[in-house]
Amino acid sequence: MQFTATGQTERVAIASPKTTDVLRVRPSEVPLGMCLDPLFPTIQGSAVKAAYYSGAFILRAIAADRLDIDPEEIDISNLRAIPLEAGDFVGELVLSDHLANGAGFTRWISENWGTILADGVNLLPPRGSVIFNLVREAHKIRCDSSCYDCLRQYRNMNYHGLLDWRLGLAMLRVFASPVALSGLDGNFSAPELDGWAGFARTLRDSFCLSFGCVPRDFGPLSGCTIGTKQIIFIHPLWNSLRPSYVLAEAIAAADQGSEIRFLDTFNVLRRPSRAYQALA
Repeated sequence: MQFTATGQTERVAIASPKTTDVLRVRPSEVPLGMCLDPLFPTIQGSAVKAAYYSGAFILRAIAADRLDIDPEEIDISNLRAIPLEAGDFVGELVLSDHLANGAGFTRWISENWGTILADGVNLLPPRGSVIFNLVREAHKIRCDSSCYDCLRQYRNMNYHGLLDWRLGLAMLRVFASPVALSGLDGNFSAPELDGWAGFARTLRDSFCLSFGCVPRDFGPLSGCTIGTKQIIFIHPLWNSLRPSYVLAEAIAAADQGSEIRFLDTFNVLRRPSRAYQALA
């Protein structure tokens, strides 16, 4: 027998409250030319959101390694957009203890935040550490986003489509330094940026083969043309609405009489059809 509603529909939510320790962290400022808003009003917003979540899982792994606990003891509870005094928006990560009333792990992270963050951005990580296993050459070659050897676990399957160890490390550098630019200044020497230009070019070539675009380079950056549109491929944390440094150079190299659009490498890799539709 099919159910037929006879009264007014009522929307309800089911919640399970828990009292526990909570830590909230966010960047203190937005570096020039960077995009740290997880609600950025283009398809790029999903890439920024992915950077926060990926960074959070890396931080959790570092803390768990230092405390010798299961990473599941620390929950990544939420991500929300927070306005800064300058008018920009950044993401705020919320971490909490999994156990009710707290187990002290989140408090320990708060008290040792500087040490954990330093581990996360260490360019010469000790052998066997969380960061060493991420940036070692064998892993870099075979993992273009995330895998079960780095960020993926059975219990975080809901996040698998967002996780990207390179984006996570880039976000940690933003947390650690107000001048971290994720290659926007032309410096791609950090482990997570090594080879990004070639990676973007490979993605561009594949994108062009799939959708009949014409490959083209715009100064230092790869791109293509679709009809009268000029498409520049950018790093997911670059602000296409406030172009600076190499992105400004690429725009200057484009034909100024035609429309210029942008695609970030995160979305082109994971959902090329959606990226193509976003250009309409």
